[in-house]
Formats: sequence, structure tokens, C-alpha cells
Amino acid sequence: MTIDTNQISMEDTVTVGDKNAPVTIYEYINLRCPDSRRYLMERAPLLDDLVAKGQVKRVLKHRDVYRGKLYAGTLLNRYLPYGDDKKIYALIHHFTKHLDNWSEIKTEEGIQALAESKGLTEQPDADERHERMLAETNQLHIRKIPTVIVGDTVFEEEVPVEAFKQAVAGELKSHNIEL
Repeated sequence: MTIDTNQISMEDTVTVGDKNAPVTIYEYINLRCPDSRRYLMERAPLLDDLVAKGQVKRVLKHRDVYRGKLYAGTLLNRYLPYGDDKKIYALIHHFTKHLDNWSEIKTEEGIQALAESKGLTEQPDADERHERMLAETNQLHIRKIPTVIVGDTVFEEEVPVEAFKQAVAGELKSHNIEL
């Protein structure tokens, strides 16, 4: 599977790192997804030094899913304050790290209480944001979570550590950046 990254909108994103970094890694996640959690907690930290050096930027996009366990992540996403990358990334990190504490919440009222406990309110543009993301992920044929795109390499659900490191190294090299 290949994904034309030129078709990825920078709307409804959370950017981690220098917006002008030469290498961009796209990460489609869901807050309730255990595979997204594994990626964010175990693989994404491998990028921290490259992000700090301004060589890589991470672009996170929430993939809303209206079925099964992932629906709780979709509901929680309605409360995230897009436009403030640092704040929203801190919230994504918090909710991901503490997934075990809220993963059994299944009702809209429960998710609302969780969000409000963090000082969040439902965002007025949540429906429009969802529609844009649904259209984008359908156009790109993104069905699995997480989907992580490193250059021409697309990881779906599982992101094997060595393959991920290799893809990142290859993408850096294609931009004349040596590790």
C-alpha cells in the first residue's frame, strides 16, 4: 500500500516539532486504540532526538471510528482543542499513557465526565472536523489504526521497531541527513 502524502490535509492535525522540518511522519491514531497506544508509547519516542534537532516533524491525526471500543476515542476527540498543538499533544500523551484508567468507559456521559475532569469542553467544530477526517481517510484508503506513514513506507496496526527505524533512516537519507 502506498499513500500519496500530498493528499493529506494539514487541517485538523497536531504537529510535534518544527513545522519546517525536512522529514514528515504522518500518524493516524485513535485515543482508545491499544495499538495506537503501543506506537505512541514505544515507537514514537524513537523520534524524539530527531524532532529536537529539527530534522523530523510528526503530524498526528485522529481517526474517528463509530463502532466498538474505538468509539470512546472518537467521543473523547470531540473535546480536544485543535489549534493549540502543545496542549493537545500533552492531552493525547496523558490519555494514551493512562488508557488503562479510562478504557472501560463506554458511554457518552462517561467520556464527557472524563473530558471535563481535564477542563475540556466539547468543541463546536467537532462534527465538521469529523467529516473532513472521514473524507480524507476514505480518499487515502486508511482503514487500520494506527497508520503511520514514513516516506513511501506505510505501517498499519503494527509498527515493528526495526522496520520503523529503517524507514526513518531511509527517509532521512533521502533528504541528505545522516544519523
